[in-house]
Amino acid sequence: MSEGPSAPDAVDAATPEGALEEVWQALRNHYPMLEYAGAIGDAWLEEFRPRVRAAADLTAAWPIIDEMVLRLQDYHTSLRPPIPLPVYTSPDVRMGWVEGGLAILDAGPETGLVPGDRVLAVDGMAAPQALESVWHRSQGSTREAHQRSACAILLRGAPGTALRIQTECGETVLQRPDRPAAPPPVAPPVSLRPLAGGDAGLLRVAAWGGGMEAEAFTALLDAALEEARGFAQLVIDVRGNPGGRDDLADACTGRFIQRTVISSISFWREPGTETYRRSVEYCLPRGPWRYAGRVAVLIDEGCASACGHFVSGTAASGRACLVGAPTNGACGWIRRIDLRRGASLFCSMNFPSTAACRRRYTVSSRTTGCLRGSMICAPGATARCRWPWAGSAPGSRFPQDATERGRQRRADTARGAGRQRLGH
Repeated sequence: MSEGPSAPDAVDAATPEGALEEVWQALRNHYPMLEYAGAIGDAWLEEFRPRVRAAADLTAAWPIIDEMVLRLQDYHTSLRPPIPLPVYTSPDVRMGWVEGGLAILDAGPETGLVPGDRVLAVDGMAAPQALESVWHRSQGSTREAHQRSACAILLRGAPGTALRIQTECGETVLQRPDRPAAPPPVAPPVSLRPLAGGDAGLLRVAAWGGGMEAEAFTALLDAALEEARGFAQLVIDVRGNPGGRDDLADACTGRFIQRTVISSISFWREPGTETYRRSVEYCLPRGPWRYAGRVAVLIDEGCASACGHFVSGTAASGRACLVGAPTNGACGWIRRIDLRRGASLFCSMNFPSTAACRRRYTVSSRTTGCLRGSMICAPGATARCRWPWAGSAPGSRFPQDATERGRQRRADTARGAGRQRLGH
């Protein structure tokens, strides 16, 4: 991350409207591609100006200004206002928008919720409307990533407050923890295990680096690949990988290719100008041997930053079948711009082709059959359930008979038994 110049003194940042103009001017001077996000001229500034002008004071204005920055849908660009940030907690539940409906993806046993439960309402609001109510505060460059972010926001709230989740089985009232949960134990960023059948392996890469030194990470990766060499087929699971270092992502790609490929092409904007510098990131074959078996890469909307770099290079190589949902793209690198009154804007520095490369490759939603004789939906890999409401468009009403089918299923089998689950 580089330090950028402070914002100019052309506006009075002590007022809500002045703070809005200062942030907007900083974006206009530094953000690499406002137009790609749909910001034409000063249209966003004028749209948000009446709301900010009506704010009681600067403290009340900052969340509105932050909403404007969030609209870029770029996780590398964010606003840090000079006010204490609220503390939120969430119960041990994870929800997602799956094939046209809100569903429980994961839940602690103490919640009484089960993965696969269809969510009808949250805090008394119908599921589609609940998701829409937080849409402007969520972030994601794809619809899937946006939905993932919105579902997480729905669960968050002030510590100690209640959360009501209505499913087909009835209403569950959960208490949000009094303090944020402790971070889970740090797992190795790279691990390998065999899949059912024994002829395929699952290589899990949770992050490109994971806090390790580059040499140590590469050694861990190469050791796993040496073991994977004995598998005729390999699944690389990078779902939820938030990124890390591009060079470490290329270190992995390089063990699967026989020729040089382009991982990304970036355009770096010179601050305050319309001048761009181009850079090309190449990935070269690496190591004493390259894996020659069949390869599938599991991806989703949680793949970001350097992970998009890996997926782009893998796609360019033509070596793997990509399975899952499109990755969450963004502009790249980060420059800190110190504003007045103690605020800071963290702003992307370049516009990479990986932000738009989803048009260059095909992502399959199928999770079986892409590797010969291997079930990719084995534990730890992706499994798309056939939900009762499959086919409904997001935001539409659920099929009327879905609830009845759910009741019938529970009448035939004990709660939770035989239910299809989402592996993650």
